Amino acid sequence: MNVLFKAWETSILGEKQAISYDDTNSQKEKVKTAIKLYRIGWHWFRLAYSFFFDYFYLASLCNNSNLVYARYERLADYCNLFTKKALQRVYDYFKNSTPCDKIPTRLVKHREMNQKFESTPLKKVLVVANVSAGKSTLINALIGRKLNKTATNACTKELCYIFGKPQKDGITIKTRKTSLFQYDNSISKNLSDEAEMIGLHIPYEPLQGKKICFIDTPGFNDVRNPERGAITEKAIRSNDYDAIIYVANAAYMGRDDEQHLLETIIQNTKKPIIFVMNGLDKYKPSEDSIEESVKKYHNDIEMLGVRNPKIVPISARAALLMRMSEKNLLDEDEKFDLNNLEIKFRKDYYDLPKYTQNNQFGRSNLIDMTGIPLLERIISSINTK
Repeated sequence: MNVLFKAWETSILGEKQAISYDDTNSQKEKVKTAIKLYRIGWHWFRLAYSFFFDYFYLASLCNNSNLVYARYERLADYCNLFTKKALQRVYDYFKNSTPCDKIPTRLVKHREMNQKFESTPLKKVLVVANVSAGKSTLINALIGRKLNKTATNACTKELCYIFGKPQKDGITIKTRKTSLFQYDNSISKNLSDEAEMIGLHIPYEPLQGKKICFIDTPGFNDVRNPERGAITEKAIRSNDYDAIIYVANAAYMGRDDEQHLLETIIQNTKKPIIFVMNGLDKYKPSEDSIEESVKKYHNDIEMLGVRNPKIVPISARAALLMRMSEKNLLDEDEKFDLNNLEIKFRKDYYDLPKYTQNNQFGRSNLIDMTGIPLLERIISSINTK
């Protein structure tokens, strides 16, 4: 509630009149001032309705009816004859769903959208890989911008939870150093390695507006920081997710550390596993067979006890650059790389979905060839339990 008071105070009374939250009388007088004011728009309306709506909206998100009633009693002490009527109408709307044409329509629509979003189950997807497999690039491709670092060395230090928002609305971040959530209306800001929770809108169907959480994990085979592998193994064993995306670097499959991570995943979860072969844009038609590599990988996984493994060949980097290009976020080097990748993905050889059992989906543009839209459809089809 103090956060709400501060926001309203700033917009109405200005930056310099800071509320002393320890001073109940000062707070009361400023709230009384706020709910008495008028604002000019297409018509005159009292700010009281918007203020009371926000107040009860936040309180109702705690799923505590006693808290909502307590807020009502407190606000009643702040009201005069006219604002008390507004308070009662807004309170009745939240308590009994009583319609009120005095409440701005956009606020009602926002609450209805949020209620619909909150009523759906959260889909949690654990993303696991060894160092340099392209895990962070894959997450960035699903989001459409560089959210996580993509250097060649190990980047992720701890688990990082990336939540989808129901609509386009900046970025919300919580770091490990503070219990507070910070909001920024620009997603282009650099994120530190300390980010623990991130909330932002995922703009691509079929994940757009869905209640989903990607859990980014440290590289499993980070020899310089073996404790990070232990964090990932603990997350795998917890089974606190609905599915695992295992990202393998197509150039290094079959190594001992890849085998070890595969066995750790398969032996410690009963949840669906999506096996992602990344980096296939590095393959050359004259030297490599994508079809044979996918078949071999399929057989190797079946040998570990997984029947009909779901394998998705992708190029996370190509998909990321294509999506960043749509937002004009590329630097000159990235534009050069994208130009070369677009030339590649116009060739039938790099039509990656055709090498899977899920190739019935149509491809209408280059990004479909990268396999990322196919992966998104598979993620969307995962059931929550």
